[in-house]
Amino acid sequence: MRAALLTLALLLLAAAPAGAQENPIFQSPGIPPPGANDPACVPAPEHPYPVILVHGTFGDMTVSWNLYSPALKSAGYCVFALDLVNRGMAPIEQSADKLSAFIDEVRTRTGAAQVSLVGHSQGGMLARYVAKSRGKLAVVDDIVGLAPSSHGTTNPLAPGVAGLGCAACAEQMAGSAFMEKVNTPPEAPGPPSYTVISTRCDEVVVPYSSQALEDATNIVLQDQCAADVTDHVGIIYDPIALEWTLNALDRPGPADPAFTSACTDGGGAPPFAAIARKRSVVDDGRAALRVACFGSVGRCVGRIVLRDRKGRLGSAPVDIAADSTRTVRVPLGRRVRKGFKGTVTTLQPGGFVKATLALRRAQDR
Repeated sequence: MRAALLTLALLLLAAAPAGAQENPIFQSPGIPPPGANDPACVPAPEHPYPVILVHGTFGDMTVSWNLYSPALKSAGYCVFALDLVNRGMAPIEQSADKLSAFIDEVRTRTGAAQVSLVGHSQGGMLARYVAKSRGKLAVVDDIVGLAPSSHGTTNPLAPGVAGLGCAACAEQMAGSAFMEKVNTPPEAPGPPSYTVISTRCDEVVVPYSSQALEDATNIVLQDQCAADVTDHVGIIYDPIALEWTLNALDRPGPADPAFTSACTDGGGAPPFAAIARKRSVVDDGRAALRVACFGSVGRCVGRIVLRDRKGRLGSAPVDIAADSTRTVRVPLGRRVRKGFKGTVTTLQPGGFVKATLALRRAQDR
């Protein structure tokens, strides 16, 4: 059920990029994930290289790294994250410039000689491209790609999305001029070490085998953990993928192909929010609703909108910790009619999820 819902959300987002600048639900919140961007972080001797997390197309740092950032911080790394240009939809060269400058900023801030890059989807490809094209090979230790668009995608939906204002989508189509530039030999030049982590359940960057790189350690999650059903979006919430990432970062060189995963708790998914109670308190020009965030890690970030038969009543931002509930107060522009409904839109690493519930005023017994 949830997989179908998320697929629908990705399709819905495909129709949205053209208006993304005007719609606040698509704008990057700019909130670092837990553990990231601590200005006081000093690299420890055992982990001297800060880790920079690079999200994918339609994503942002706020919703993409709620598993990875605190886990890497707990493991002793200084962790940094950034938002790509226009949620990663802008021409990729613009995001490449931003990532290149961010690498310089992190090195200056921490005094580190090198950094490691962990990227999802476009972010995995972008990390490699920036190292090659912006003169960063000498200052990058590890590059870990999680379902990276290494050679683009043959997904039949990609051309339609690209035609709706997503320049980066067009550039990530297999065979594009940009993909040819990215993969000018050698694909993975040293001295950085390269690890690619893929899932056979990937429905976005297809075929999944196209993610592999020459001169890299290429991991397919199901080769060891057959029951792991994580998909393209869920891979950054997958504990098994995190195990492989830590293995790559914790040792010289790329991930060890002989590493044995525990294969437990695979198939993680981003959290999503929904209204938890049908009855809401409506008074003094606002409505008070209980909203729950379903998930094990991270936060539900998005917006709630109330409507009745006459149209929109009001809206408010949502920011709730996973596995918790809170009261969200929505200012109302007019009197509420009976039979209204609320829709919570939760931003996701590759799109959004909507949950709608018919509501009743607590006063109506």
